[in-house]
Amino acid sequence: MSNSIADRKSRIDALRQMTPAQRLQMAFDLTNETNRRMKDTIRRRNPAASDLTLHQIYLDARARCRNSKFESRFLWKSHGPT
Repeated sequence: MSNSIADRKSRIDALRQMTPAQRLQMAFDLTNETNRRMKDTIRRRNPAASDLTLHQIYLDARARCRNSKFESRFLWKSHGPT
């Protein structure tokens, strides 16, 4: 993937032309693809693990990937100080 200014501008223009529903669908699709690849990688690295163990590894990996600053701000706004 190229990172030239023209390429970035072109991608931004394409996103701006999409409806909000199309952009949301794109976000869902990217999330699903990321999760699928994460699960495939975990399975490949742990071929002897049970389904339950693989699922726990996946959940642990997802927990490590979360942005704690975002979550802290969300919790503060939604539920007051934690």
